[in-house]
Amino acid sequence: MFEKQLLNCPVCGHEIHENKKENTDIFTCKSCNTSYNTVEDKQSGKIGLIEKDTDKPMPEPLFLPKGSIRGGLTITLSAICWIMIWRNQYVPSYLLSLILTIIGYYFGFRQKMAAADSRIYDASTTPVEPLFLPKGMIRTILITGFTVSAIVLSVQNRLTQFWVLEFYFIFLGLTIGHLIRKLTYSFKRSYTYELYNHGKGMLVIMCAIALIATLLVPEIADKIDPIIPLFLASGISFYFGSRT
Repeated sequence: MFEKQLLNCPVCGHEIHENKKENTDIFTCKSCNTSYNTVEDKQSGKIGLIEKDTDKPMPEPLFLPKGSIRGGLTITLSAICWIMIWRNQYVPSYLLSLILTIIGYYFGFRQKMAAADSRIYDASTTPVEPLFLPKGMIRTILITGFTVSAIVLSVQNRLTQFWVLEFYFIFLGLTIGHLIRKLTYSFKRSYTYELYNHGKGMLVIMCAIALIATLLVPEIADKIDPIIPLFLASGISFYFGSRT
């Protein structure tokens, strides 16, 4: 059916270079030794891979639902941050950076990996959510917790401290971008959404160029208001949130 194949292994990302044999539909990755059946999209000519059954599927860590440990760590580390804020303590920058990293992952990469939870997407099944919580509960907890923390910081007159602004500018950009993506998803195939998508791409490139200038050009870095780079970083964060 196909004379030559150049495919990427969904498990390890290794490129599969094989010559398609007559009357066979199996590919094997030489890197991780995973075997796949192939499915051809007749309209586009693209090839899909379906992982072959194994005798014993690999269980998730501690036999918990997929993503439970990551979800638990996300809530735990965020809760530590909230407690420190409510106690009027200084939150270390490394903890804030770590929290932003795992929140960015949880809002984005976990959602993109959802389609790979099984060999074939089965629309009739309901996946078990991390920690057995309702769908979207972890994101709701995170947004609620950091919103309440922002109110507490305002009462403590600490909301304008620079380490707080750094975190919240990035966090808000990511969150707002993600929420707007949810709201505009039904218009994804429209011409208006296409224009919005192009405009958003142009905006993030402009933000990145401006941010680079504030970091590398001394004449600009010495004169610019410190709040402006935070706006630029928030714009970049917004773009990543809107693409997840």
